[in-house]
Amino acid sequence: MQINILEWLEASAQKYPDKPALSDINSEITFSETMAEAKAIGSFLAGRINPGNPVVVLAGRRARTLVGFLGVAYAGCYYVPLDPESPADRLNTILARLDCPVILTEAKYVPFAQKLDFLGAIVTMEEALQARPDMNRLDCIRAQATDLDPLYVIFTSGSTGAPKGVVTTHRSMFTFITGLVEATGIDHTDVIGSQAPLDYVGVVKDFYTGLYVGAEVFIIPKACFTVSENLFDILNERRVTSIAWTVTALVLPTMQGIFDECPPPRYLRRVCFTGSVMPCKYLRIWQQHLPCVRFINLYGPTEVTACCSYYVVDRLVSDDDSLPIGVPFRNYRMFVLKDDNTEADVGELGELCVGGPGVAQGYYKDPELSSKHFVQNPLHNAYRDIIYRTGDLCIRRPDGNFEYHGRRDRQVKLHGYRIELDEVEESAKALQAVDDCCCLYDADNEQLCLFYSGSATSRDIIVRLRKKLPAYMVPRRVIRLGRLPLMHNMKIDMQKLKEMMVTGKIA
Repeated sequence: MQINILEWLEASAQKYPDKPALSDINSEITFSETMAEAKAIGSFLAGRINPGNPVVVLAGRRARTLVGFLGVAYAGCYYVPLDPESPADRLNTILARLDCPVILTEAKYVPFAQKLDFLGAIVTMEEALQARPDMNRLDCIRAQATDLDPLYVIFTSGSTGAPKGVVTTHRSMFTFITGLVEATGIDHTDVIGSQAPLDYVGVVKDFYTGLYVGAEVFIIPKACFTVSENLFDILNERRVTSIAWTVTALVLPTMQGIFDECPPPRYLRRVCFTGSVMPCKYLRIWQQHLPCVRFINLYGPTEVTACCSYYVVDRLVSDDDSLPIGVPFRNYRMFVLKDDNTEADVGELGELCVGGPGVAQGYYKDPELSSKHFVQNPLHNAYRDIIYRTGDLCIRRPDGNFEYHGRRDRQVKLHGYRIELDEVEESAKALQAVDDCCCLYDADNEQLCLFYSGSATSRDIIVRLRKKLPAYMVPRRVIRLGRLPLMHNMKIDMQKLKEMMVTGKIA
């Protein structure tokens, strides 16, 4: 019976002691080294903090930051990853919510950490790595562990509001990773190319899969996704076989013509994508250049431990195709609720709900918000059965696959008509000369506003939308940007777009 995620590390260290577990552009750490260093950090922290407390890990995007996460787990605590490049105001908001006793950081970030609104201890990774592992203490901590202990708290990016901390347990991680591996077929022969920021939930797909199956996780330099000429070179150099990136991370290099300029990745066997709807005009380009690669659409929010469903793309898509989000991973339950809290029939639209041990424990120190989204299953009251209401509108198809139909909170009413903003976006994205877009509702002026990037003119877009959509769904304002603003997790920054829409100032 698995209790603690560290069991995966220890099993892989025993089976593959000299194999690289974690690597970045400057370093490589074997499984045995990862375990030894994590035990040293855990022993260092255990002498300064009691089990069951949060530990902020404020460190850069490199392999040893992940070792720090494991060190926190050895101390019987849960880690809270924060990016030292984030605005200080955001970090202070999170620190105030946490009331955390310790920040674990790198020596170079100590001056920055000291300027934050934090009264606890600031310790460095470099100092912690010098500690001698105290196995008696670590064994005593492990003996008290349960699989419902928190593993981490990840704060969402706050694209539409204040960041909220999602509490994920060891049990939830067991559920997610075993389901993911079963669905995708990743194994110890893979080299996983990690794109996600280390304070973003996307990284857990890579990191914990590597620990579980004994695969190497290589952290791809961030610069490769902003200036993409070197992206394929580094995938080939590191012999990367499996990637699970955000849709934006796949689309941006494609928009920049990477396949026209660079030889495609030679070692890729598997390409997973998640985070938003994949425009099939870009997926088709990947498929045409990598015909032997398996493409998998993953779906799921942070609140269900990153992902809960998958769809294996079994055909060459057309530009206007729309992919389903697929079927649940094993040990996840998905169903659709109507507005009256009864289950929707096949083909009937409603809110997607997720149950099972992969569902998070709720939002950190926010019982009011937790009670809105993590609720008793309304289909029965026989026993405690907490589900997560995703806020995503879906239908279940006759073949068992689920289809995504936008967000409840992106459904607006304009002049008496109910409009799905996502539907407007998908119609615009199907135009070849539109690279990306985002549709917002301007309530003050009672009109839709579409921001887009690409070579299309606003007239091109309006003409297309008038052919595809009812007149009331065609945006009154169509604004071209050089590039849509992105958050550090590569999702569209809607807050910035809303500011542009209100002020009229285009950044």
